[in-house]
Order: sequence, then structure tokens, then C-alpha cells
Amino acid sequence: MSEESGININKIVVELVQKNVDKLTVGLGKFGADQFKKLKLKTGIAFESYLSAATKKYGYSKTILYRDRNVALYDFYIDMDLKCGKEIVNTNNINNLIEQNNFVTVYGSGGIGKSTLFKHFFMSTIINTNFIPIFVELKMINDEEITLLDCIYQSLSNLKFDLEMNYFEQSLNSGRYLILLDGFDEVVDTKREKLIKEIINLTDRYDENHYILSSRRSNALYNGWNKSINFDLIPLDKTKAIALINKLDYDTEIKVKFLEELKNNLFEKHSSFCSNPLLLNLMLLTYKDFAEIPEKVHIFYDNAFNVLYSQHDATKAFKRKHKTSEDLAYDQFVKILNALSALSYMDSTVRFDLPTLTRYVNNAKKITKIESFDTNNFITDIVESICLLYLDGLKYNFQHRSFQEFFAANFILNQSDKKLFAILSKLIDTRHDSLNTDNVLNLVIEMEREKFEKIFLIPKLKEIKNHVQDSSPELTYYNYMKTSFSSYQLDPSVLGNEGFEEIGDCVSFRYIKKNRKYYNEFIRYIIEKYKDIYPTIELPAPNLGYKRIDIIEKYGELNNENGEVNINLDIIPQNKELMEDFLKHSKMYIMFYNFAMHLLEILEEKHSETDSILGELFGIDI
Repeated sequence: MSEESGININKIVVELVQKNVDKLTVGLGKFGADQFKKLKLKTGIAFESYLSAATKKYGYSKTILYRDRNVALYDFYIDMDLKCGKEIVNTNNINNLIEQNNFVTVYGSGGIGKSTLFKHFFMSTIINTNFIPIFVELKMINDEEITLLDCIYQSLSNLKFDLEMNYFEQSLNSGRYLILLDGFDEVVDTKREKLIKEIINLTDRYDENHYILSSRRSNALYNGWNKSINFDLIPLDKTKAIALINKLDYDTEIKVKFLEELKNNLFEKHSSFCSNPLLLNLMLLTYKDFAEIPEKVHIFYDNAFNVLYSQHDATKAFKRKHKTSEDLAYDQFVKILNALSALSYMDSTVRFDLPTLTRYVNNAKKITKIESFDTNNFITDIVESICLLYLDGLKYNFQHRSFQEFFAANFILNQSDKKLFAILSKLIDTRHDSLNTDNVLNLVIEMEREKFEKIFLIPKLKEIKNHVQDSSPELTYYNYMKTSFSSYQLDPSVLGNEGFEEIGDCVSFRYIKKNRKYYNEFIRYIIEKYKDIYPTIELPAPNLGYKRIDIIEKYGELNNENGEVNINLDIIPQNKELMEDFLKHSKMYIMFYNFAMHLLEILEEKHSETDSILGELFGIDI
């Protein structure tokens, strides 16, 4: 389903609820005939009210182009494909996906359109299936201490659902729901482990329902919810990119010129931008003022903000005067925005009520020492004039998280060397999963790689080296492993799962729960950033071949409940045979560490040479 025209959605909602109301009310309690009839009627009305309100919410949306008004979803939506291994699934009809499995995870990069796809899934479920869809924005969990079940119920009750929680919870046994869990990656790091457990418990207990979850790539989620089939959202191809631009209501002259370039060689030249719906929209938005498409994404975002700041609605010739224009110069406005974004990002805050947003702006004033403007006027500007944030109910959201990440990266790079090191270190320590899911560090490196290397990467790698270095290579490697892991173990229960074909594959490491250093995660991130720049540095092969288990069985402690054999890392240095076995099982991590230390030597030499040349040319000591 790619078009909604000609469909009476209200009629379909009524019919859908009537098809399900009998099953939804089975086992809701012991009532007399009249009481049960009233409960059944109340249940039907509650779901009709929710679905009617939800189709208005999720069937329409504001976008970076349509910042002033809600636009029908199918006026700008293009069907995207999903990939699992070699299998391609077309998302035109939700049935194509739910027939795969009851439990599905959709992974995609920032701006690729996961939330928009989920809005389509919601509408398609109503029109093409007999299931009742529930759209859950997981970032709601950040706002207060609530369970996943509370979050699901709140998602319903926020949209006119009037049925007691206990009745709804019992109705989950009916298997009549398709629950869309949108934005796992927008949940703060500190709540993700608990959320994964709740997802597992919910899907185990009510396993006849369908569940689809979206996220940027997350190791915690990928490894945690193993009953799910994992799909990747395929970027736009040239045909879909052209179809998307054709759909958009935009200045005709600009759109025609842009389409002409897109059809010629623009897509091939800038495929990484053109294949991402958000970036493709930004390309169109900036096309009039910046005909040349930049090679780097941070310049792209900078251009987009310039356009947003200088004009109000790209679909018509209209510009609103900024309320802060007399009090704030452009560069001052950006500094406040940078600070606001960095503060909220470091707090893992992606949506704000008004008092929280006000607090962030006021704190940004203090940090920048720019206080000659009214906070309420600034909020009005970023919501109404520039439309960088939008109001959804009582919560303010960035038009897209990518903008928050971009401005946060700007803020970090404008700090002193000492502050930059401290902020990035805190980012790694408190938001380690963001290395895989977010773009702040990616943008920092893209904007100023040399500064990143000299001020942060070299000192951080030295810190790691000094923390783990010992009297022998074996003890150094052991110390490195101890920064992340508390034990290594043999877990026969995973035998037969993907990647665990024989018992020797079942050896793994258990993470430290408290006072853990995230050196391993950081080094793996750095390897991804530098392995192509320095391809001569040795990387571990996918299968290192060491699969002995007899040493673990000989010295390990057996857990009779689950069959695991566990060895605490604290006992290893006293046993030569055990140390040798442990380090062989750790070889992949050891090679990661060796890569980092080799990289450190290369970067120190490179920057020493650069400083020497600079000092000689300018006649200064560096």
C-alpha cells in the first residue's frame, strides 16, 4: 500500500475493531451477561477511539520540508525494502513482513526513514490485516521510571484509549496485536539493558502477538533479543530517490532542475546522500542556495541550517522575522544551539517538556556567557521560525536526531583541549553504545580529524596503554581483558544457534557490571575508522581456530542449573596453563589492542613531524 486515496479509514477502523472485540474480551473476568456486554462495548469504543486518533497522528506528519503543516504520510512516503541475508522483503504490504516471523527487528542508519516506515506499517496493518496495531515511541521511557508495558499502555491512553490497564493487559493474551516498538536507539544507555529484558519477557509471555522493533545498529540489542529475525532497511536506489522527489510539494522550478541533475549523474556522484531520505530532502532544501553538493556530511548539515535560519517555508515565498534577531547575531544563535544540543545529548535527552527545554537554554546561556536575549523568544524561534524543533503534544522534539548530533559535535570541537578530552571521555564512559548508534564522534572526526587525533585519540590510547601495561606481554593482555570482563565461560546451551556449530564455539566472556572501562568498545570503534587508512596493521581473522574446552572444564566452576562452566579472571595469573588457554581464547581482543598500540605509534610520529615542520616554518616552539 503506497497510496491512501479512496480509502475510508474510519470505516475500516470500525470494521477492524468489530472483528477483534470478541477475542480481545475473552477471559477478562467473570461478569453477568449485562456487565460483560457493557465491558465489550467499552472495549470496542476504546479501540475505535485510539485507532481513529492514531491514524490522524501517524497518517500525517511534519517534515524538514513541510515544517509549518502536517502533510499526509503518503504524499511523501516511498516504499522501502528490507534485507535479511539474501532475502529481500518489500514493505508495500505489512503482511510481507509479519509472515516472516512474529518477532522482527528493523535496523537502519540515521535519517534512512525508520520512523516513517513504522507509520506506514501502522496504516498498512489497519488496512491490510486483521491485527490491531499499537505504535510505541520507546523514547517515552526516558521521561520517567516506567516499564515497557506501562509505556505501551501510555501510548494508547495518550490517544483517547479509555480502558482499564488490567483489562488491556489481559487482552494481550488474545494474540490480536501488532506492536510497533519504534526507536530502541533513542532510549538512554542506562535503561537499555532493562528494556531488552522487558522486551524478552513481553514477547515470551504474549508470543502470539506480532512485534516489530526499530533501531540503529546496537550490539546490546543485536546480541540480546535472539529470537528476532533481523532486517536491514535498504537505502534508496536511483528509481526510488527520483520517485520521492517527484512526490514532494516544492518550488516547481527548483524541483525540476534538481530532478534533472538527479536523473543525470547526481545520484551516482553522491549516492551516500541521495540514498538517504533525510539527506535527499536536505539536498533539495539547500539546492537553490548551495548548488554544489559538499562531499562531507557536516558541511551538508551546516548548509541546511543556513537555509532553515534564513527562510521559513521552502514551499512558498515566506520568511518570519526572528524574535531574537535584535538580541542575537547569527554566530551567537548557533553557539546557544550548539550548547543546548550538547547538554541534552550528553543527558541522552531527545525530547523535552517546556520546563526542561527552558532549563537547557538557560544553561546554554551560562556556558556561552551570552545572556542578552529572552529564553522564551529563543524557544519560539527554534520551534516556529527555524522549525528545528517541533511540538508533539506537550513534548518538543528535534526535526531529526541528526541535527542534535551535528550541533553537539560543533560544541565539542569549540571547547578547550582539556574540556574536549573530558567530554569525549565521558561520552565513551557513559554512552558507549552511542559509538555504534550515533554520529557525534563520527562528525567530530570528519570535521577535524587532526585535532581529534592530537587532543583526544593519542592521549586516550596512551591512557589505555599506561593502565594495562605490565612486566610481560601476557600480563599486559590479561590486564586489558580485565578492564572489560570478569570471567570466561563455556555455555553449552547456545550450541546449535547461528555461529555455534561445535562445542568449541561456545566459549565467551562475561562483562564486568560495575566500574567497567570501555576501552574495548572504543578500540573497536577506532579500528573501523582507521583500518582502511592504515591497512598494513594486522586485523584478527573472523575465525581464529582455537576451540579447546578441556582447560575450562578442568579448572572451571560448574553451574548445575544451566550447565555453564565459569572461570573468574582473578584466579588466572596464578595458573600458567590457565593463563595460556585464556589468552588464546582472547586472541581477537588482543589483536584489537595491538592494532591500537601500533596506531598510537604511527599517529605520534605523524603529529611529531607535523609539529616540527610547523615550528620550523613559523619559528616557534610546539
